[in-house]
Order: sequence, then C-alpha cells, then structure tokens
Amino acid sequence: MINNKVIIVGGDHHNGLNLARMLGDNDINVIAIIVTSNEYSFISRSKFIKEYHIFHTDKEAYDFILASFGEDKDKPIIIPYSDGAAMELDVRLDEFKSQFYVPSINNKAGEIARLMDKKNQYDWAVANGIRMAKSEMLELRDSAHIIDTWQEYPCILKPMISAQGKKGDIEICEDKSSLISKITELLEKEYETVLIQPYLNIDYEIDVFGAICKKEPTISLVPTETKRSFPVGKGTNCFSQIITDENRIRQCRNIISKLQQSGFYGLYDIELLVVNGEILLNEINYRNSGDDYMVISQKFYYPMLWINDCLGILNTDNRDHMEQSTYAMTYWYDYQHVKQKRISFFTWIRDVKRTSDFALYDKKDMKPVYAFYYYSFLKKMRRLLKIN
Repeated sequence: MINNKVIIVGGDHHNGLNLARMLGDNDINVIAIIVTSNEYSFISRSKFIKEYHIFHTDKEAYDFILASFGEDKDKPIIIPYSDGAAMELDVRLDEFKSQFYVPSINNKAGEIARLMDKKNQYDWAVANGIRMAKSEMLELRDSAHIIDTWQEYPCILKPMISAQGKKGDIEICEDKSSLISKITELLEKEYETVLIQPYLNIDYEIDVFGAICKKEPTISLVPTETKRSFPVGKGTNCFSQIITDENRIRQCRNIISKLQQSGFYGLYDIELLVVNGEILLNEINYRNSGDDYMVISQKFYYPMLWINDCLGILNTDNRDHMEQSTYAMTYWYDYQHVKQKRISFFTWIRDVKRTSDFALYDKKDMKPVYAFYYYSFLKKMRRLLKIN
C-alpha cells in the first residue's frame, strides 16, 4: 500500500465511482473531491472512498486540494475524471505541479486546455497525419458566410469545448434551413461558437481509453466497439464490446503514440469513428474515461499503471491491453432503446445476460446503487411537486 494520497476530482458520476473501485481494489485509500450542484453524492457511498468533499465549482475544489494537501510530505496524486476538472487543473498547473503528481502536456500550463478546443484538436490531428472530419469554427452571431458557403449536408454542430457545453446540445442539420434553425436554438442556449463538420455515415464508433506512462508499458489501451448509444447519434455509448483484434489495437495505438509524442502524460479517453473501414479521430479527452467500468471483470486496472509510474514503482501487471472480448452496459440508458422500440425486451435481456461489466451495479459495492436510485426518486418527486 502506498503512502501517497490519491485524489480523484470530478462530478457525481459513475466515472468517478468505478475509478474509486479500481483504486480501492488495489488498497488505495481514495479521497474523492466531488463537484456537483447537489448537496449529496451517490458515489460518496462507495466503500472504496475513504474521504470525500463536495463542492459546487471546480475552482472551489482545487482551492481546497491546494490548501488541504499541498504540504504533504509524500506528494499526493491527482486524477481528474471530468472535463471541467481536467481544464481547471491544467490552467492552474503551475500552482500544483511541484506539490502533486498531475497529468500534463510537457508540464506546460494551459496546453491541455488549449487542445480541449475541438478546432485546435483538428489542427493538431492534421499536423500529426491523423485523419479527422473537416472541421470549421462557426461564430454563431456572424454565421452568414458559413450558411451561404457550406455545401456538405447533413452536417453536425458541436460545442467547441466539451467542458463548456453539453452532449445533448450537439445538433444534426439536414439542410440549409435546418442549419439556420439550429444556430438560432444554440444562440438561445447562450453558445457563441461551435464546431461545424460534415455528418458522417459511420460503420461504428470506437472508444479507446487508458494511460500514457514513461516506463513499460508506456501505452495501455482499452479499445471498445460501441454497439448502441443513447441518445442515438449524439449520446454516449451504453452497450459496448471490448476489441481484441490485433490490427484494430495496432491502429488505435498508432494514434495514441502521437499523443504520447506530443508530451501528454496521464489518463486519456479518445473517440474514433470507423468510416468505410478507415479510422477517423473524433475527439480526445485528457482525463479518465467514463467507460472505465468496462475493465473491472478482467481486472485491467490501467490507472494503477500510471500511479505506479508516477511513484517509480515497478508494475507487476505488464498487460498493455485486455485479452477477452467482453461486453459492458450502462443499463439505465440502454433500456431506453427498448422503451423507444428500437430493440425488443427479449433482445435486451439477452444482452444483459452476456454483459460482464455494468456502469453502476457491483455486488461488492452496492450502497452507491441504492443511493443512485434513491436520489433519482427524490429528484422526480421534487419535479412533480415543483419543489426547488
């Protein structure tokens, strides 16, 4: 058991819950710094979280971390698991990098934040020979030129920076009139700039996540094929399968190696699109993945590779990828496909039975499951009774 504190920072989300479960299974006393608008947290109920604190903003969270743990003799390790937490840490990197082990790009403050901008990611991809859909920045209040000249329909509009937008605000435009209408809607939601891209007819989506280290294995990766996502076309994957095909793993590793060569050190989450059999980059997230629960049944605890790497501890698990093609599910989202009659109930039950890893359910750690449904019930009752 290490002496260094491990601090995970992010929202009240299963991402943090399963990160804590992986670390706790390795005898890490997890400190969870949870950023939420609520006064409660379902993930705080995990038996693997030994200490937790709730804040309403990422700034407050990091102010607390600096004041409370900055003088520790054994440098604590910080793992962000939300976009907002990753961005706040990176812009304040100079305050933290001497007193904490932190992810970064070349130890340079603001570099991760700069590359969280999707247009900058596009420019980075082009410079590194990585295929990506044509991407242009669209100033919503000065969009006449793009509206008049854009020819590739359908197209898709995305928030420029994930930390400052919502996946639900991704808009698909079938034609020019639809583009004008969606721009108006986004202006009403107070967006100023978005990314515009051609909408691609994809074969399937690959989410690949893991860790970039300095010692072997320098790249650990978990490629997954998305079988279903929700909402369809602009949501997150809710039923996936681990990819074990060596050719696909090699293709994914080639892209991640470019990230490594650019100087990134830490946990990552990358979205790829397979179009006509070829891989295109869709998005890079410089933080722990929300798909982290997919590794638990195979005990492929990639965050431990990075923690040990930070501390100079020899990794006893030399696997750089998973060996079995197991299934994983976020069942409360995936069941929406049954409700909306995209799949039958019997198909869904079949898929549940062959699933090895669930985003929430873990028979060794059930208190967060009960808390999740309890707090969900309270929210519904408040909405019905119109209680603030």
